[in-house]
Amino acid sequence: MLPSYDVILVIRNATDFASIPWFIQDDFDNVTRYLVLARDPIIPRTNKPFKTSIVFTLDEGPGVLFKALAVFALRDINLKKVF
Repeated sequence: MLPSYDVILVIRNATDFASIPWFIQDDFDNVTRYLVLARDPIIPRTNKPFKTSIVFTLDEGPGVLFKALAVFALRDINLKKVF
């Protein structure tokens, strides 16, 4: 089950580090990404590969998972993990 909260944390000085909640991760590979909407195209850097997480729920039924994942395969998008 996913947590039912979102967290935005701004640390103003080093003394505030002691008050970081336990659910904030400090894993070196942990990265937060933001979606930027703009009227004009924004060209992202391409000096390293992109990795994106997507979370969604599905109704139960025959072929539902196949239909959800097929949209990635039809666009040649490689999936690294499915949970």
